[in-house]
Formats: sequence, C-alpha cells, structure tokens
Amino acid sequence: MGTFTRIGSGMTASLLHAASLNAMAANVFDFDDTHLPTVAHPTAPVAPVALALSQTRRVSGSELLEAITAGGGGSASRAGNRIG
Repeated sequence: MGTFTRIGSGMTASLLHAASLNAMAANVFDFDDTHLPTVAHPTAPVAPVALALSQTRRVSGSELLEAITAGGGGSASRAGNRIG
C-alpha cells in the first residue's frame, strides 16, 4: 500500500487518496494553471497523479516534469481545442 505525499500537510496517505487530495487542494487553494483558449486547468488533475506514481519507482525530477507536461499541457489543451 505505501505512504504517499500530501502536499503542504506534512501527512501521508494511500496512493489513491494522496493523488485525489492533492488534486482537490490544487483547485481549492487556486494553485492551478489555466489554458486560456479552453479555460481549462490541465495541470491540477495530472500533476498529483504523476507525483504519487513517481513515488512508486525511481523517477528523476526531469522525468516527473516531462510526464506532467505531456499529460497536462499537451493532451488536455489539444482535446479542449477540438471540442471548443
């Protein structure tokens, strides 16, 4: 099961709960970005999952940032542009 970081709380949680709570915190505390053409917040749902998963294996900081960029910046904005 393991313990995973809950950002800003000094506490840990299961992988699923840490990812969920960190995603909610990004929105509640307004630490989410905005992709202006789609008015979407693509990083808030992606970064917490990438962070939690990065704690299950050896991942460098650049690999983590690459995953967040690919998941949030790329796919969400492209999908939003097609819908909108």
